[in-house]
Amino acid sequence: MPSTGEITLILLAILILFGGKGLPKISRTLGHWMSIFQRSITEIRREINRVALEEELHEKEKEHKSTPTPPQTGEYPKPSQTQENKEESEDG
Repeated sequence: MPSTGEITLILLAILILFGGKGLPKISRTLGHWMSIFQRSITEIRREINRVALEEELHEKEKEHKSTPTPPQTGEYPKPSQTQENKEESEDG
């Protein structure tokens, strides 16, 4: 990290090289390019996050597909049957 003295020296050199009239134009151009750079960085980060989320989703789908599913009989026990089964198991 440059010290205050180094920054002052750099600013003085820029002022001598470009003069007081050229500084606003240089500042605008520099600001314009910095904003373009920042937008590019933001876009790259979004793309990386999107790819990471897609990869995570893909891995979860693979896990889900590899998990065996129980066979379906088509009939579900009626609530009264499940209650009777619970009472029988508690008595037994």
